[in-house]
Amino acid sequence: MITATDIADRLGVASVGDPKLTERIPLETANKAYEAMRAMVEDAIDSMKISSESIDAILVGGGSIILPHDLAGTKTVECPEYAGCANAIGSAIPKVSGVSEKLVDYEETSREEALEHAWQEAIAAAVRAGADESTAEIIDSEDVPLAYYPGKTSRIRVKAAGDLLMKH
Repeated sequence: MITATDIADRLGVASVGDPKLTERIPLETANKAYEAMRAMVEDAIDSMKISSESIDAILVGGGSIILPHDLAGTKTVECPEYAGCANAIGSAIPKVSGVSEKLVDYEETSREEALEHAWQEAIAAAVRAGADESTAEIIDSEDVPLAYYPGKTSRIRVKAAGDLLMKH
């Protein structure tokens, strides 16, 4: 198995561990993989932007040492001095999530009723997974009409997240 870090190490983008261990990766393979990594990050940046304007980006965590700093869709790309600590911080203060996903026919159930039920189910799923109910909130909601289903069927997907419940 080859990791993204192996690719970055092979191309000299990062220096992690013993470089002799990645010498066996063909350069052509490493270059193709690195371009795929770049494309995935650039697509993610585009999907998070609220306009077509270029943004300033800050790289943290493991990606900060292996990703290029000339990414499409960005004006600048910064990497703070302690960027590698972000993984540890994120692991130390996790959010716990839960999802509700279902098909609903709005001819049988009102949209408002279906969404309210999905929100409640998503929060309950987050709590079952270990979220503190007092901090659980809806973080994503989709309502997609499905023309190829009978009636007025939609796919509802709701995600909730909350702080990890700390038991004393």
